[in-house]
Amino acid sequence: MSYWIEQGEGCVESPYEATVSEIAEEVIRSRKRFPSPDHLIVALAEATGDLAAVCLTHGPKSGEAKYQARQLAALAIRLIEEADPTLEGLNREALDLDDEP
Repeated sequence: MSYWIEQGEGCVESPYEATVSEIAEEVIRSRKRFPSPDHLIVALAEATGDLAAVCLTHGPKSGEAKYQARQLAALAIRLIEEADPTLEGLNREALDLDDEP
């Protein structure tokens, strides 16, 4: 599956496929290095802060920013697929989250 985007007077192939492939590889690496999904939400929050810091320091188009964004995306995918079992026992009332779905 290829995606094309307009650029100037023509079209160029989108880097979408390569990006998705790199994120999938990061998910696999992350599962090997940290097989337990415990505390994924904490890792996701930390990765968000890391990405913001790198973007402010090196710019949002820097290689480091792209690397951090791929890691963040991989963590988000793991959270979607595996969930974070450490969140299951939380009491919604104690966290004042009664109005959220």
